[in-house]
Amino acid sequence: MRTINIEIPEDILYHARIKGDLRSELKKELAIHLYEENILSLGNAVRLSGLSFMEFHHLLGERKIPRHYEIPDLEKDFENIEKFHA
Repeated sequence: MRTINIEIPEDILYHARIKGDLRSELKKELAIHLYEENILSLGNAVRLSGLSFMEFHHLLGERKIPRHYEIPDLEKDFENIEKFHA
């Protein structure tokens, strides 16, 4: 799998006051934002976040971010998650 790196100036990260593991927190925040903007599907947002499906759903609920998919989308996401965690 090909990956990319993003350079973020250290002073910006300092002012963001991110708690915990910086890399995992940034991936989680990016996944949430891209899902909320309908750029990533739920399955891909879960993969990017590094969380389990249930943990990601819980996080969306805590932030009151609506799920924007129908039952067929949910079934497809379950299939995709199974593929990547098999």
